[in-house]
Amino acid sequence: MAEKQLSPAKAHIQMMYSVLSRSNRQIADYLLKPDCDISEMTINDFAQELCVSAATVVRFCRTLGYRGFAEMKVRLSDGDQNNDALFEPIAMKDTIGSIRQKVVALNKRTMDDLNKSLGEELLEAVSALLINADQIVIISEGGSSCAGYCAYDAFTKLALNCIHHTDPFFQLMAIRNLDPSKRCVVFAVNNSGRSMSTLESLKLAREMGIPTIGVVGLPNTPSSKYLDYELVTGMFDSDIYSDMTVSRIGEIGVISVLYSVIATKASREQVRRSRKIITSLDRKRV
Repeated sequence: MAEKQLSPAKAHIQMMYSVLSRSNRQIADYLLKPDCDISEMTINDFAQELCVSAATVVRFCRTLGYRGFAEMKVRLSDGDQNNDALFEPIAMKDTIGSIRQKVVALNKRTMDDLNKSLGEELLEAVSALLINADQIVIISEGGSSCAGYCAYDAFTKLALNCIHHTDPFFQLMAIRNLDPSKRCVVFAVNNSGRSMSTLESLKLAREMGIPTIGVVGLPNTPSSKYLDYELVTGMFDSDIYSDMTVSRIGEIGVISVLYSVIATKASREQVRRSRKIITSLDRKRV
């Protein structure tokens, strides 16, 4: 097909083609067909048609700069695409200034997406669970460990009784040591949602009847079946853009929102204890 015949949305897919993964190129090839029409498809219909997972479809959409499948479908259907709002791939010929601009734009978009993905009812339910918990076990590993430490720092300053483990053996021991008759919570930070260690820990919590909360990159990952509440940050998948830094920004963004919500809804006793903790920390500063 000649490029001049492509709609703006399809022209954008073709422009991004060189940086797409093999699975993403399979999706792109399907969408670039002249007779392709996905206007009546759901994300599950589309995923089944191409024999891929819904998570793969979402990652493809985000690689193109869309919030999700629904936005991509609208762009492909109406042909009215604003390319200024989308992310261009980083090229070897780009100047440092251009690279800086593209990465910062991606980080800003991550926070904008987070503002839309964190529903008020979800935040209210999660914050209430954390505020009323007798003990919180925070688990994280790999790149998500730094966000796990941020959660531990934030929740401890709010006078919530929590511990944090990155070691898979310590995670299992800490969860097994919880008393299911009390109000306990397991809070997991795992961007991929596919870590075997995290899955084992969440599975144990589920078997013990302990509520679980997960900060994840995408919905419908293997960890989803063990999570009572999913706080989705969104995941950008590219060969050049750093998924690591974008994921951390999303994870810490979720924790920052939770911190603020809990701080406004905590009991008077929790607020009193929190102020004492913060006052104690001031003694460590010059």
